[in-house]
This record gives sequence, structure tokens and C-alpha cells, in this order.
Amino acid sequence: MAKTLTLFPDTNLFLQCKALQEIDWGSLGEFDTIDLVVTRPVQAEIDKHKGKGSGRTSTRARAASSLIGRALDDANNSLVIRTGRPEVRLLLRIGGRPSERLVQQLDYAEPDDQLVGFVAEYRDVHLGEDARVLTHDIGPRASAKVVGVPCQPIPDSWLLASETDEAERRLKSVQADLERYKSAEPCISLVLEGDAKDSKTLTGDYVVYQALTADEIEALTLTLQSRFPKQTDFGSQEPKKAPGKASEGGAFDVALFSFEPAKHFAPASDEEIDRYKTAFAAWLERSPKLFRELHMRLQLCQSPPHLLMLLSNMGSRPAESALVTFSANGSFLIQPPPKDDESLYQKPALEQPPAPPKGRWTSAFDLFTRVGALGQPTQSHFDLPHLGQMRRLRDDEEFYYRPSRPSLPVQEFSLECALWRHQIDAHSFEIDLHVRPSETAELRGAIKVEVHATNMTEAFIDIVPVRVSVQTGNTYEAAVNLIDGLGRSSRIP
Repeated sequence: MAKTLTLFPDTNLFLQCKALQEIDWGSLGEFDTIDLVVTRPVQAEIDKHKGKGSGRTSTRARAASSLIGRALDDANNSLVIRTGRPEVRLLLRIGGRPSERLVQQLDYAEPDDQLVGFVAEYRDVHLGEDARVLTHDIGPRASAKVVGVPCQPIPDSWLLASETDEAERRLKSVQADLERYKSAEPCISLVLEGDAKDSKTLTGDYVVYQALTADEIEALTLTLQSRFPKQTDFGSQEPKKAPGKASEGGAFDVALFSFEPAKHFAPASDEEIDRYKTAFAAWLERSPKLFRELHMRLQLCQSPPHLLMLLSNMGSRPAESALVTFSANGSFLIQPPPKDDESLYQKPALEQPPAPPKGRWTSAFDLFTRVGALGQPTQSHFDLPHLGQMRRLRDDEEFYYRPSRPSLPVQEFSLECALWRHQIDAHSFEIDLHVRPSETAELRGAIKVEVHATNMTEAFIDIVPVRVSVQTGNTYEAAVNLIDGLGRSSRIP
């Protein structure tokens, strides 16, 4: 005997699933015939959706309405969808009402409950037939379970791929336009050179100097005062002439045809002695300040970890009003390396104590020389600034620090270029890394590189990891060495 399965489909069979001819109906079991009974609630839902725009839902609703119309034209209100085994037929249930016995359990104001009520009424009339609700939604399945009506869930394999709605289509169109626009923009690339080239990480060693304590500064100041006390011997206070001269005016050497003027000794004046005492007191007063700043001076004279990177514009357009910013993320600061004519990393030295006046020997020639010098205008009175010292006009294709080149380590600094040409040699940028004094053992962080331009949709951002081994230097020992070498004009080794 032929085996028939009667299914009452929900609206989603027609709107969210593949075409009825493409569905694998055999996956539901061994049936000879499968009848798809379309009830009035489902017909109404399809009619409601078919006039809503041009999206996939309305298109599918119009296709389903066409099938229902063809079935309605048939004398038996049926339409064969698929031949073979199983044969699939579309049947219209024009009349009928939901089951009266379930009116207290189901809310027939809801289309889902109406569908379940129609299946229950059909099963009550056609006893023994295999009739089920066919749906992919939770609502009808839950209602059917409550009243004991069989339900056949629609398999996920029957569903169409997720629909791209109008908003999503617009978004994809905008994204495509954006990609086309970006392909005609500057494109920045970064390459590391030097030690960081292979590892892509800036590594190195660094010595950190701690500030001297108040007791250490006091001890060092006392040591400095004891080593270099204020002088009280200012030489002879009696004026005199050099001995052995032929006359007061000088001596004439016949053999050498030369004239040696007479020399006179002038003792240190009270004014010179007062100036020395004032200068010495000021020197002593400045010494504690130098000791307080010594750790910073020692820090600045370190040879820091150095990063060399190459930035290129590989795009199809120059970068307009480009701004390149380097920022330190971690317990360290950054700075461009010193120029060739700078001595930023020069090791510090103590200021020499002022020399006490001891008087001096002078001659008539000395007086003439001094008078002559006073009578001659210095060259600086007339010199015009050299052209190289004048503010030169900026080259639009060069990078310049903004607002100025940092003279000390900073958290971040920037350079700007009015017109960064594309497809040319890379620009090199160098950065020195200075560790904060509070850091010990190992420093981990990163240097962030950002590039902005008026004709770049998105900023270029890259991160260079930093890993530095940190050691602690002996600031007090360095200060003692400064004092020991002060008289010899030596510097810290």
C-alpha cells in the first residue's frame, strides 16, 4: 500500500528554503507521496510579503504566490512539484478552521498557533494519517509540542545561504569604492636595519645611574672643598723691576740686533683678589648642583640602544602633508641621535676652581699691544651673517622636525614633509633609546610608528618591540673619579 506523508508547511519553507524542486525530500524517510498542504494563514503571510520591495524575501514570496496560483487553477487545487519517488504535490486547503478543542490551549490570533490548530483539526478528521507541521521556527514547534501535534523540523541543509540585505549590499559597495580609493593612495612600508633587521626587535644593554642622596652630596662637597681650598696667597705685594737690565728703558743686544724692553712686576690688585673670592664662592655654590644633576649627565653620556628604520611610500600617489610620529611605550624615552657637531654624549667633568691672582710681569710692548687692540674695531662689528646661517627655504620633499628637533629625550617626537614622493628611495630615521632611572633588570616595551597624510584614508601604524638589559651604574664612584681627576682636567673613564 502506498505510503503518504502529509506536511503543513510554515511560511519559511517558501521564503527561506531552496526551490521546492531542489529539496531532498527523500531525507524525510521512505514515502511514496508527500503532500504539502498550504493553509489560509500561510497564504496570507505570502501575500503580505510579495509586495515588499525587490529583496530576496519579496522575490521568493512572489514565486510562491505563482505556485499557489497555479494550484488554484487546478480543479483539485493541487500542483505536482516533483515526480518519481516520492512524488511531491502542493495542495491548497481553502476552507476549514483550526481545531475547536484546542481553543483554550492555543492563541489563534497568532499565525503559528493557527497552523498547529489546522494540523490538529486535520488529524482529528483523518485518523491514522501521518500529518505533521513542517517548520524551521521555534514558535510553531513549541506550540505543537504543547498540544501533542507531530512536527517535522526543516533541515538546515534545505535553507538558502544568508541573505545579503539592502544595507549590507550598500556596505559592500561602499567598501569596494573605499578599496578602489585606497589603491590610489600613498602606501607606507617600514623596514628595520642594523641589529634589529633580523629579529624585528630592538635589543641592547643600558646602564642606569641613580641620583645621589643628600648625605652623599654633602660628603662629596666637603671632599671637594678640602681638595681645593680657597687660596689666600696672592704672591708678592711689592712692585719691582726685572733684574739685570742695562737701563730703566731696556737693553740693546748688539749681537742679536734686538731690543728687550724692561719688565715690571705688578702685584695682584685688591679688585682682582675680590673678583677671585667672589668667583670661588660661586664655584663652591655650584658644586652641589652638579652633584645633584650628575646622574642625569652620566645618563646622557651613555651610548644608548640605537634603532635605524627605513620608511618608504610604495603607493601610487605622493603623501601630502605627511606627519611621521615616533612614540615610546614603556619605561624609556626616545630621541634622535646627536648631529655630527653636537656633543650630547660627551662625558661630564667638574668645573675647574678659579685660579687665584698672583700678579704679573708687564713691559711697554704689552701696553702698546693692548692700546692697539682697543683702538681696532672687532670684526664682528661689520660681519654680515653667513648665508649658511640664514634661515633657508624649506624643501617640500624633505622631512623637518615638528615643531623642532628635541634636544633631550622625550616621550614622542614628529617629523613632517609637505610632499613625500612615491616609488623613490626610502627615508632613513634613527632613534636612540634612553631608559628611565627607575627601570632595572630588563626593559620590555615598544616604539610605535605612525604616519598620517591628508590623502591617506587610514593612518599607517607599526610597532617595533623593545627588549633591553638594564644594569645599575655607580654614581658616587663616578663623582669621586671626577674630583680625583679635576686637577688633571680628566674625565670619567
